Amino acid sequence: MGIFRQRSSNAPANAGSSGGATTYPLNMSEASWRDEQLVRACDLVFYYTGEDTDQPTLEQLDATVMAWAADTSDRPDAGDIDNALGIAFGDILAEDAHLSWVVAGGSQDSDLAVHTADDAVVVFPRTIVAEYLDAGPTEPFFARLHGELTASLGRSPDSQ
Repeated sequence: MGIFRQRSSNAPANAGSSGGATTYPLNMSEASWRDEQLVRACDLVFYYTGEDTDQPTLEQLDATVMAWAADTSDRPDAGDIDNALGIAFGDILAEDAHLSWVVAGGSQDSDLAVHTADDAVVVFPRTIVAEYLDAGPTEPFFARLHGELTASLGRSPDSQ
């Protein structure tokens, strides 16, 4: 997993557990990588939509994915899209649903995730985007999924 810490059974005292996933605060390297992906997401939004932003919207993420999917030229790898847009989606979700960034995983691997303070909900945004891209994007989904997730948490931005 590169910069992500390998988790051992000797979890630190500040680690939480949710449904088999153990969560840890981001270390400096992980937080820096997340921030780099946010910048990359802004670059992708500009490249595919022409919109200059320092904080992509759900609509811009949808437009970027749809343009990327239709791109027949030398486009970025799906893994680059997973990373950048997944992190951007997670950042929007974290802000709107009052979640925080952590590293979460089981005994085999770990990934960046957003979670509730009590670890009742852990969301892996990069995995969500990867699965969406693997299925072949045919329609916008970021806004719809965001609405479903925030509503299920009772934290819709519209109700705040």
